[in-house]
Amino acid sequence: MDWSLVGKKLAEIGLPVLGSVLPIPGGAEIGKAMAGWLCGDENAPENEILKALESPDGRGKAAEFFLQHQQAVLQIRAAAAAQEIQEVNETMRAEASAAHWPTWTWRPFIGFVTGVMLLGVYFLLPLLHISPPSVPQEVWVMLMAILGVASWGHSKALADPSNTAVTKG
Repeated sequence: MDWSLVGKKLAEIGLPVLGSVLPIPGGAEIGKAMAGWLCGDENAPENEILKALESPDGRGKAAEFFLQHQQAVLQIRAAAAAQEIQEVNETMRAEASAAHWPTWTWRPFIGFVTGVMLLGVYFLLPLLHISPPSVPQEVWVMLMAILGVASWGHSKALADPSNTAVTKG
């Protein structure tokens, strides 16, 4: 069953935490339990669950289900987040131990290039009365997304006291 549609419906009715758990590993069990709660059948089809959530009674039952199973839902979310952080750490460890310098230097390189671009386009060229080139917004979004994800992943890896492999990048 595709739990993402049910998750979107739960988010629409004000239960985004419950809805966000359904498509992740372990969420299907919560979904089946919720289907049993709403429809009386753990194996209820998706359309029947969605139909139940359309009614005010179904919304109330879904909210009640979330309140009664909130701890399990939050544990599943926390486990998924921990797994994601672990995957980022493994990637960064692999990059840090790589023999080839481009593998572990690409993040700092992107950072320096972005800094030089910002300095040049918005400070130096106007200071020298040279018309700066038009840099498409997509280029800035791409660079900032790369830096944001890399910085977030790097800070998470460094915050992990058991992570001794992050020595480069």
